[in-house]
Amino acid sequence: MKLFSVLSFFIILISASASASASASDKDKKNTNEIIEKCMNIKYSPDVIDCMMKKEKETKKAYNKEFEAYLKSELNQDEISRDKESFTKLAREAKEGWDLYSENECLAEAASYEKNNDGYNATYNICLIEKNTQRINYYKEHKH
Repeated sequence: MKLFSVLSFFIILISASASASASASDKDKKNTNEIIEKCMNIKYSPDVIDCMMKKEKETKKAYNKEFEAYLKSELNQDEISRDKESFTKLAREAKEGWDLYSENECLAEAASYEKNNDGYNATYNICLIEKNTQRINYYKEHKH
């Protein structure tokens, strides 16, 4: 019975990873898979979910840091004459919009599992890692 439980858990992880990556670019999929692979190497236990939660927090921190670097690089462009206050406000509002979209999208993906079980938590965290990674790549590609 325990073997069945372990196999079911890994099937959930694999399907969650695939569904979270369905709309992402190949680069985003690769980055996300590299992040969650570290958790997949842990023997089945609550440590796997703890690892994914930690990786999600790490990608969220990197995402916030990359946003600030993007914002700074855009504001330091002397040749662009624009209302820097307006740009900053709009960029922050766009980030807040992305954060809200990501949260709701990932909650919706995870909703196919019973709340707070391994499948739910894995799906939710993998999805957030994917969304954070997508936005990190966006900011890197669009800063000056």
